[in-house]
Amino acid sequence: MIFTPDDFPTARSAASKVERFDAAVRDLAEGIENGSIRNTVLKDAKFTLSNAVDKGWDIMVSEPFFWAGRFEGQPEDVNALHRSISMLSLHDLLATSRKLERTKATGPAVDAMRAYVAETLPLAKAAADLKNKVVKGRAPSAGPAKPVNPNKIVRTCPCCFRQIAVVNGTMAHHGYERPGWGYQTASCPGIRFRPLEVSDEGLIYMIDQHERRIRRKF
Repeated sequence: MIFTPDDFPTARSAASKVERFDAAVRDLAEGIENGSIRNTVLKDAKFTLSNAVDKGWDIMVSEPFFWAGRFEGQPEDVNALHRSISMLSLHDLLATSRKLERTKATGPAVDAMRAYVAETLPLAKAAADLKNKVVKGRAPSAGPAKPVNPNKIVRTCPCCFRQIAVVNGTMAHHGYERPGWGYQTASCPGIRFRPLEVSDEGLIYMIDQHERRIRRKF
């Protein structure tokens, strides 16, 4: 594995739920190794890691060097650098890395910034690399397949013509989208009738309903 959760001790200690942080790190590492990652997995990983990275920056940089009036003891170029950095997501690590490469500011605060970015930058780079390797949708269920009922009878509903299970001789309860209307009803009227293969009662009922509706319109 290219990296493990233990490679990011500061961000890991800042995570609200360590187990979710660990899972997110492993998801990115496995995505890089496999050359692909599920879209939902990448989104969840980025959300979890972005929160941890943001809090870790506060712990390692903002709190010891800038909060509670401590910024007053910093040189102006260091304060300006800190103000220019917004550490809200993994993507911000990439921007911060470039700023640190260009800055001429020095001192313990800048050293802390560099150390933190050096620690967490692999996560940001991995997320960026996986952007073009996303597989849409969720992974297929790894659980056991639903058992097939050998006694289940499926026939044609005489009202909506869908393949529906038959229960006690009539169609099982199912929703219905009216042709030409488009909205979904609570139930298809076919539940009152036998399958079309057995009887045309439901079909006759639907023809009568449509004829009544046409006469009312004209």
